[in-house]
Amino acid sequence: MGPVATGRAQGAGRARRVPDGPAGGEPARVRGAGRQPCGAKVIEWPAAPGGGSRQRIEPPRAGIETMMPKARIPHIRTVIAAVLLALLVPAGFGQDGGGGEPEVRFESLRETFDRPVVSFAWGPASLLMTPEEVVLYTTRARSRAQRAAFIRQFWATMALNCPEGENPARELFWKRVDEAARRFDDEPLPGWLTDRGRLFILLGPPEREEIATARLGRTTIEVLAWHWPAADDLPRTVVFRRRGLEWFFLDADPAPDPEDPSVLVVEPERFGDLLPKLALHFRQAHACALTEEQKAELAQTRWRQELWRIADAVLADEPTGVEARVEPQWAFFPAEQGATFFWLTIPETVTPDEGQRWVALLRTEGETARYLGTDDFPFARRETGGGAPALVQAARSVEPGRYAVVIGLADASGELEPLWAGRQVVVRLPTDVLRLTSIVTTRSITQLEGDAAQQTGPFRFGGFEIVPRIDEVVHHGEEFGVFYQVLGAALDDRGRADLTITYQFQIRRGEQFVNAGRPVVHEHAFGATHAWSTPIVPQWPRAAYRLQISVRDNRSGGSVEASVPFRVEP
Repeated sequence: MGPVATGRAQGAGRARRVPDGPAGGEPARVRGAGRQPCGAKVIEWPAAPGGGSRQRIEPPRAGIETMMPKARIPHIRTVIAAVLLALLVPAGFGQDGGGGEPEVRFESLRETFDRPVVSFAWGPASLLMTPEEVVLYTTRARSRAQRAAFIRQFWATMALNCPEGENPARELFWKRVDEAARRFDDEPLPGWLTDRGRLFILLGPPEREEIATARLGRTTIEVLAWHWPAADDLPRTVVFRRRGLEWFFLDADPAPDPEDPSVLVVEPERFGDLLPKLALHFRQAHACALTEEQKAELAQTRWRQELWRIADAVLADEPTGVEARVEPQWAFFPAEQGATFFWLTIPETVTPDEGQRWVALLRTEGETARYLGTDDFPFARRETGGGAPALVQAARSVEPGRYAVVIGLADASGELEPLWAGRQVVVRLPTDVLRLTSIVTTRSITQLEGDAAQQTGPFRFGGFEIVPRIDEVVHHGEEFGVFYQVLGAALDDRGRADLTITYQFQIRRGEQFVNAGRPVVHEHAFGATHAWSTPIVPQWPRAAYRLQISVRDNRSGGSVEASVPFRVEP
């Protein structure tokens, strides 16, 4: 850490301390060209690699003690971090072993944190880890061997094409962690935990820094501004505000004041919203060159991270900023070990661009996450005909519960176009009570044979291929059908039920529904899965209808009913 500039800004009327810039700084400026803090002078840094002079502000030699800030009650973040570090760092860490003053061993930060201990996911490496990786490490990697394997794999994702034994991203990361500890030792927290330190580690040293004038609402304040060269989707300027002994992140890429371009207009934003993007940039920018297959795998990580971020907002009941442009439909069936199998069906009212594919995330409060659109759980597509939009559907078994759901389109680079975000309850379906599952109205039903009859997935279940009907309107000449399961029926020695199933159409007359035509009765039906359909001929009047389904268990004597509404149009 270089010297700390301490002086009184012209007209400021109070003391302030300005940290020296990382290698490559320009003279600090306050509002107005060429003005420096009172008593400070500009000195040259050693030349940077690649040429170019570097400058920082040197403080006046006298009066530093009198201009130091008064003692303050520590910020709550400082207290929490101090307690956390006391739990993470081994006893005796950083001491010289004698009776003298403790000596911080910056070179041992990697030795302390980059090893198979619980604190790996809470230490500096947490700056690079995704929420999924943190959860996986802290909940699944319980033994030392499991943690060691996770850490090897974690760093290996940044060295996929590197020569054996080389990992430039890992080396650069820990080098910056050590450098942050030295540069920002004027704050109560370790350098890698400070806001300046975290930005330094993920983005590197700024090209220049300055003390600038900023407008926060109606208040004019002084801020520390760091500047980097322009880069795709990365901030060019970040500003910090000082409170006590700490510098806190305030805003990224603040706009200049239209009336006075030398003044920055800041709008405070959450540092936590910026860090995941910077972490992903670090993992990509400093890794060895990737193959096309590896780029595709990395793209999956990008859209997963964005789905996770939006799910965070759903679970916190915060605005997601996602406009609902599709209407998902759900159907639930029982699965093994108390799980629930679901179909998630989406009408393609939004046409994917070339290279885009459907993806989704179901996530609980307890961090359980289930992704759709992966190679293992892909979306399948079916045309519907008649000018109706095509349908895409994914299927998976999950634990019953309340989920945050995010749906979108991801391109080959991993960029996500979110299309729907909200909550969905995945219901539990007990099989010890006579009941019906979700009744899916269908456009077409095909009975499968051979190996296909055993397949379960999108559009396939219980030996049938089902194309659902999303809306309630059925036109003359179309097929109308239903698909469902009967649960909890008494079984014989061969595991078969004995059911009588009655289908009765009813037409709306005023405020009531009355029977339309004769019922269709299926006696001695023995399976749990049932599908039935009939054509809607032109003789059907244009009206509102419903199909009443009655099931009687001939062994137990129990019965259950359900109905589905629909409307017939020419």
